[in-house]
Amino acid sequence: MDSKIVKSRCERAIQRLLDHDSFLITNGADEQSVTFRLAMYLADEFPGLDVDCEYNRDETDPKRDTERKLIRPDIIVHRRGTQENILVIEAKKPNNPNDDEKKLQQLTSKEGKLKYRFGVRLVLKTGNCASITGDLYMGGELAEENWIQCRSKRSASS
Repeated sequence: MDSKIVKSRCERAIQRLLDHDSFLITNGADEQSVTFRLAMYLADEFPGLDVDCEYNRDETDPKRDTERKLIRPDIIVHRRGTQENILVIEAKKPNNPNDDEKKLQQLTSKEGKLKYRFGVRLVLKTGNCASITGDLYMGGELAEENWIQCRSKRSASS
């Protein structure tokens, strides 16, 4: 699966999220509420693969980063019980400082244990019109900054 296919599928799922669930973003719902809904749309885009939220397993062991810290990515697309790790997504609100860049670099690194082929960092922008921007990570590096910029077609009052 190449980056064009993954990006296209992510874009469609994100646009569906904004079309159907922008209320969650515009009204400041918790990130887990938003990522759960996004995972549902991603499952439609990645048939035959498992899409999980807050998944903390590496096959049967606890999932750890390269510093051996326990981790739970917001969303992953993979095959459970295997090392087939396709996509990892971290989503945050703009005012929520975090280490997502470092985490995605580690999780997509070819030297790391988990070796996700693609990583996506999403920023959920609240306000009158929900929007989402995202960066793409591959091979342990930022591959494309702001590769996705989607806006809700409705305002918070719609």
